[in-house]
Amino acid sequence: RVDVPVGEIEKNMPADIVYAAYSAYKIKFKDVPADYSEVYVYGDPEKIRKRFPQSKNMPNLFVLSPLGKMTMANIFVDLWNMKEWYAQDFLEALKKKIV
Repeated sequence: RVDVPVGEIEKNMPADIVYAAYSAYKIKFKDVPADYSEVYVYGDPEKIRKRFPQSKNMPNLFVLSPLGKMTMANIFVDLWNMKEWYAQDFLEALKKKIV
């Protein structure tokens, strides 16, 4: 849990991470179809842990196994697998962009 807005979390990430899901969509399309409160990234958990201390509160930062680069297919699969209600808004917006 990082108790700052998602934009601040994204700005403070190490340079070698790859954004996933909502952040990847936002960065790729310079758009957000819905507000979101979680940040998903691919990267080294130890580097990220040094910047963002762990908390016992509800998580809002998720670090996935490293990935070389983010493709449209990765963004689609990430969004398709998200549990948050607004994932559907992002997924529908993405479908319109890739058709």
